[in-house]
Amino acid sequence: MSTTKMIIVLAAWVLLITACASPNPVSHFRLEPIPTNGAFPDGPVVGLRPLKTPEYMTRSALVWQLRPHELHVDNNQRWAEPLPDSLYQVIALNLASLIPTNQIQFHPWHHKERPTIIVTITIMELLANTREATLIAETTLSNDQGVLSKRLNTWRVPIEGPLGGSSVAKAYSQLAETLSESTARQINASLKPAAGT
Repeated sequence: MSTTKMIIVLAAWVLLITACASPNPVSHFRLEPIPTNGAFPDGPVVGLRPLKTPEYMTRSALVWQLRPHELHVDNNQRWAEPLPDSLYQVIALNLASLIPTNQIQFHPWHHKERPTIIVTITIMELLANTREATLIAETTLSNDQGVLSKRLNTWRVPIEGPLGGSSVAKAYSQLAETLSESTARQINASLKPAAGT
């Protein structure tokens, strides 16, 4: 084999090895619901519509804010499942614990088994930066008669430690808990009979 061919083969081999080697392994993260103490009791039938979320939340890679109007996508830190799906499941479990009820229904529900109360949550923003994570969400409660209440809230929690998958997942789990607590209070207040009835 000539020297030129040998150099070309060696260079191709080095390029192949370099391309296949991943300098940074990919890590996966998930949200955590609040701890539960066993079985959920019978309670009101609560319907939870699918979350409405910003498009950037549908990425599998973690996204955070570097500065105003600029987001960073970290392809080496990913969600173990789509973030909107994970958030939806965590909120459902949190509500079951906080209301409490064992009757959380997911949309679409059967027309003969309609929920007592329907929850619609629109996530306007869920982002983290080096200092804090922010959740802006609108929660609407309704029943067959119409809208019972609508609230737009902003919550913030500090980022603990360096900005990364673990700290962001922990902060988002805390924000999901806060959103769930607020929603459970709304639900329980709407189910109380009016004074004098």
